Amino acid sequence: MQTARIERTILSNLMSNEPFMRKALPFLQSKYFHDSSEKMIYEAISDFITRYNKMPSAEVLTIELNEAHNIPEPEFKSTVEVINTLNTENADLDWLIDVTEKFCKE
Repeated sequence: MQTARIERTILSNLMSNEPFMRKALPFLQSKYFHDSSEKMIYEAISDFITRYNKMPSAEVLTIELNEAHNIPEPEFKSTVEVINTLNTENADLDWLIDVTEKFCKE
């Protein structure tokens, strides 16, 4: 079983929790994500929200990343695996904002 990581919780909630997305996105940066798959997913989410002003689905993210032709196949596959593990169940907003602020500071 995979351990829960705050990065995955943040990514999940950027895709499913609009109040969190609106509060947190202006403060998040791709450099905060150390895992390359998580960094690519964050960038795809951020780009999508900037373009369309709404949250992307997992399917949309996969298509967007697939169309970024510079991603090597093994890295694309591992990134899609990460997308498929993201939980769309929203975390408590107050808790999530607190831990996201700590994550950004670190």
